[in-house]
Amino acid sequence: MRKSVAVLLFSLLVAVWLAPPLAAQTTTFEEQAAKLRPPFGDPRAAHHWPRTRTYDVQHVKLEVSFDWEKKEVAGTATLTVAALNDGLRHVTLDAAEMKIESVLANERPLEFAPEGDWLHITLDRTYNAGEKFELAIRYRARPRKGGYFTAPDKSYPQKPKQFWTQGESDYNRYWFPGYDFPNEKATSETVVTAPADLITIGNGRLVEVREDKAAGTKTWHWREDVPHVNYLISLIVGRFDKHTEKAGDVPVEYYVPPGTDAATLKRSFEPTPAMIQFYADWIGIPYPYEKYAQTTVEDFLWGGMENISATTLYTDTLHDEAATPNWTSEGLVAHELVHQWWGNLLTCRDWSNLWLNEAFATFFTNLWYEHRYGRDEYDYRRWEDMQEAKKEDRDDYRRPIVMPWYVNEMDLFDSHTYPKGAVVLDMLRSVLGEAQFQKSLRHYAARHARQSVDTEDLRKAIGEATGQELGWFFAEWLYSAGYPEFSVTAEWQTDAKQLHLSVEQKQGRAEMTPVFRMPVEVEVTTSQGAQTFTVEVAHARDDFYFPLAEAPTRIRFDAGQRLLKSLEFPRSRAELIDLLQNDPNVLGRIWAAEQLARRQSDLAAVGALRDALAKEKFWGVRKEIARVLGEVKSPAAREALTDALRDTDARVRERAAESLGEFADDAEAAKALESVIEKEAKTYVVAAAVKSLGRVGAAGAFERLRDALKRDSHREVIRRAALEGLAHLGDARGLGIAMEWSKYGKPPRAREAAIEALGTLGQGNENTYNYLVSLLIDPYVWARQSALKALGTTGDTRAIPALEAFAAGEVERRLQREAEKALEKLRKLKAESTAAEPPVVSSR
Repeated sequence: MRKSVAVLLFSLLVAVWLAPPLAAQTTTFEEQAAKLRPPFGDPRAAHHWPRTRTYDVQHVKLEVSFDWEKKEVAGTATLTVAALNDGLRHVTLDAAEMKIESVLANERPLEFAPEGDWLHITLDRTYNAGEKFELAIRYRARPRKGGYFTAPDKSYPQKPKQFWTQGESDYNRYWFPGYDFPNEKATSETVVTAPADLITIGNGRLVEVREDKAAGTKTWHWREDVPHVNYLISLIVGRFDKHTEKAGDVPVEYYVPPGTDAATLKRSFEPTPAMIQFYADWIGIPYPYEKYAQTTVEDFLWGGMENISATTLYTDTLHDEAATPNWTSEGLVAHELVHQWWGNLLTCRDWSNLWLNEAFATFFTNLWYEHRYGRDEYDYRRWEDMQEAKKEDRDDYRRPIVMPWYVNEMDLFDSHTYPKGAVVLDMLRSVLGEAQFQKSLRHYAARHARQSVDTEDLRKAIGEATGQELGWFFAEWLYSAGYPEFSVTAEWQTDAKQLHLSVEQKQGRAEMTPVFRMPVEVEVTTSQGAQTFTVEVAHARDDFYFPLAEAPTRIRFDAGQRLLKSLEFPRSRAELIDLLQNDPNVLGRIWAAEQLARRQSDLAAVGALRDALAKEKFWGVRKEIARVLGEVKSPAAREALTDALRDTDARVRERAAESLGEFADDAEAAKALESVIEKEAKTYVVAAAVKSLGRVGAAGAFERLRDALKRDSHREVIRRAALEGLAHLGDARGLGIAMEWSKYGKPPRAREAAIEALGTLGQGNENTYNYLVSLLIDPYVWARQSALKALGTTGDTRAIPALEAFAAGEVERRLQREAEKALEKLRKLKAESTAAEPPVVSSR
């Protein structure tokens, strides 16, 4: 009996990953991983194993206060610890860039030695397994990450005074000492002394608030009694309005900037209680914590962070009516909320298994959309996830979802972990069937609640719940990389009265990519109706034969559109139009539209797209038809897009405006866009038209873009679009405008776009180059990121030393990666320039 390639690969990879990390051993996995594209094929990448534990942290108590002028956190971290084995005499904690003043165990001074990011402690005696002791570390920290201070200054007098934390992945070690790896869980409490006019938001329940009127302070005591990993400990200090409601017995709290109106609050958070109930019912575990709080803070580094019982969100979450429905916080709120189960109650044991947090949250966000809005919404979000996953795979790098080989764990927070992982969960849903899928995840959740988990825990839980052993599935989709790239041909064999379907997998076998084995539904329609056959693709080429009474009129490969894949399947124009109009699946109709758009000179194909853009019922399909019509670029396509600017859904209008940007130097396209800028009520539609006008480049575009800079909007989206449009336009007058809007004191989001525009508009300009280099130390983190991008765009190789120095000293991995990308561009340009220089010929 022949074992499949996937099963053999699974066995090999699991054996490799679970084998002892012998220094002299070069494993097959390591050899393959080293050949991946950067950052995973980076020479600095290495195999990261879960951290070995010698002790168990059972409770963390933080008592902290702040020096706002110095941006300093000071206090005592008291850890309740138990030895795991006999003979414990030394403890090492994570403590980065902080001053350790003293360490006590059971109130006795201990010897300690800071070393880099570590704090080595010699205990007062040897402890045996199960013996408990308390470590009290008094410290001061001025965190470069993990804890962040914001405050007003001369340029931003309205900026709020806040302190907030962001612990994932291992950032908390910068503001308090502890065990900062996700294979350990403990309860926690924070005792926070802050100015009396500020409030604090911590994890769990509020135990008490004490006021010291003489000192002008209040001390807030928060406690979380459900064990959790270190990175989920959070703290926020600032001025906020608090709003409270309930989801059953669970207090639901919203902390927002003072003066936030009720309508904005509702737009941003309204479905939260219903989400809590939906997730609790589906997962089979009630909401696990004392409360659920959501707080918006200034300059947050992410969209949101699912701290235990207390999610932190960026202020962009709050939006006005003009931004909807193009911008909605519903998906973000759903994602961070469901992390309270997937990621918090069950947490990845190490970062290579991060998908167990993030893919689950992404998938369950889609599940919420299906619950609230229907299957089309779910399928469209799934389609968007597929596009994100394939784009990163195509443009950046390919890797397995479960990936212990990396430079920095922050590299794993990508489109393989989030959207691709969510699509893999949907495929698992399809393979198992609805009932067994839910049964499996409920069993997994109940069995591993309050634990740290890895991917094998999930696989085993599925087997325990259903009897299905899915090693082959996990080997392909989680421990291997890529996805099937199908080339399908169909032949009707008249004499045999059968349909011959040839299915080839064309994906290359490099970069840890296998031949995939998956069940596939094939729906075949004749005049007598539709029949569905389930086949299994398992080889580089598979041939299938379907007996039929007559020749088929329609063939749907992967009829349910469940597979992450690319598909080349030549169909006639008539069949594609039939699919565009009648395929019951959103993804099938989008695929048909994309195939028809390839027939750019076929007027009937373009006409069918135009008709579908007017008649299609689901907004997401109309939006994608508008996208592909932009690729067609014909007068008929332009007319269809102009009509779509009157679509009832603003998301379709936004995409139509974007697609009109493909019509360079087209006066009719420019006229349509100008009308949108003048008359459209929705912010994001206007922004799309502004940006596209810069790409079209018709007469008067510069003046229109300059005028658009006067308009306020959510997330500065119109000003950002105007600055991007000026960069596209390339008018020399745009340089001064971009320089002005890039200055410290301008709206931060607008600054980002202006700085990036300088990379294009300022090419060859000495002053612009020097200015961009100076922005590498700008106080605003995303201004620094924009400067990195702009320096890469300039093509000025003199920036290489500055970028190298930045990358070497930066602690935020995302900025470090941006510097590395810019360096890659500039080094390539330098090498090409050197190669193009004629050799120097010496003469005597």
